[in-house]
Amino acid sequence: MIHKLPSKSTIRSWLASPQAPLVTLCLLAIVGGVWIRSQALDYPSFMQLDEHHFVEAARAMLEGHPDSNDHPPLGKLLIAAVLSVSKDGPIAWRTSSLWFGFGSILLARTFAKRLFRDPRAGWLAGVFVAIDGFFIAYSRLALIDGVLVAMMLGAATLSLSDRRWSWILSGTLIGLAASVKFTGIVMLVPVALAIALRAGTFRRFFTTMLAMCLAVVGAYWIVGTIAGTLGHVDQPWLYAWKDTRSDALNHLGTVGRAHPMTSRWYTWFLPETLVNFGFVLTRDGSIRMLSMLGNVLLWWSSPLCVGAGLVIGVRSAVRIAMGKADDETSVRGRIVDALRSEPMRTWGLLFVFWIAPLVPWMISDRDSYAYHYMPTYAFGLVAVAGWLSKAFARKPTWSIAVLGVIVAVSAFYAPLWGQLPVGYAGLDARLFLWR
Repeated sequence: MIHKLPSKSTIRSWLASPQAPLVTLCLLAIVGGVWIRSQALDYPSFMQLDEHHFVEAARAMLEGHPDSNDHPPLGKLLIAAVLSVSKDGPIAWRTSSLWFGFGSILLARTFAKRLFRDPRAGWLAGVFVAIDGFFIAYSRLALIDGVLVAMMLGAATLSLSDRRWSWILSGTLIGLAASVKFTGIVMLVPVALAIALRAGTFRRFFTTMLAMCLAVVGAYWIVGTIAGTLGHVDQPWLYAWKDTRSDALNHLGTVGRAHPMTSRWYTWFLPETLVNFGFVLTRDGSIRMLSMLGNVLLWWSSPLCVGAGLVIGVRSAVRIAMGKADDETSVRGRIVDALRSEPMRTWGLLFVFWIAPLVPWMISDRDSYAYHYMPTYAFGLVAVAGWLSKAFARKPTWSIAVLGVIVAVSAFYAPLWGQLPVGYAGLDARLFLWR
């Protein structure tokens, strides 16, 4: 089949449209986000903050020893997989985090595009994840939270399909997310809600959920069996259960806030305590710092955008549920219609995806850190993308200007995310909000 090339007039009309500067800016921002993640991945050559926990565990499993780290084994198995085929060193330690960081950009774009049924929202969500320091920092470190977020985004994206196999695969990703960190299991709730809104009949929903739960357990068990076999433990097929029980008891006993970097979940919306992963003073007097500080405009606006979307969804649902007095639809029917209304299928569902990862830190007194906000923040960026895309339809010039300011702020903070050299004055200017 011969495809015709676009005519010159078509190209000119596209270049003259408001979409052209938006897409161009998005592409440039994503390229910048990819570069800042991958440049000098081998710097520094030593391990920063908690990298040693996961690298040493990966090395131990390759040497035939059981995993002694108090998290499920998948994140360490991914590091071990890279170490098994490449030279042991900083690039090998951080490669799996880098690739999952790239994956998060694509998944955020696909999730937003499906949720809002708007390619523009997808582009914006991909840009926000690409240029935000939270995600950049975790793409450059041998830590497992970035892997967790990518798998949670993947499960959420698959749940927005109308195909049963996609829903079951979503369950597999939930099992894999829980195999990185236990909190990955919270995705069952929003994913189940997304499927319920699309299943059509209760029977289809029930059978799908049964198959999906089997996929969750199966994926979790397979990862545990692989880790047990690699670590030469007795009865490796029972390792998933034994290791889960041991790690869960250890986590439940970890309470109190003795560490100076701990913080409460409600402080994460306007963070008071930041986690800095690396601080290197070079011979020429410059500083190389790696911080989890995100783009402040996105960080502050994301919970506001989620809340505003929820208000719209609830308001629409209440109007439909109340109905008219002479409406022949039953009360139960109106409630179902309200829950399935367009605003609830988008903003209401997004709120559930956003809040689910926060719930474990709301109901427990376990020591918590600002990086536990990362999965929630990812869905918050999708909300910002949805609102900015909606604004673009009315005010394209202003929306592009807003996006330009967001990208400029990321460029200003980029040295703290890519561990680029800055002077004391430059560092002080970037941390003026956190003294």
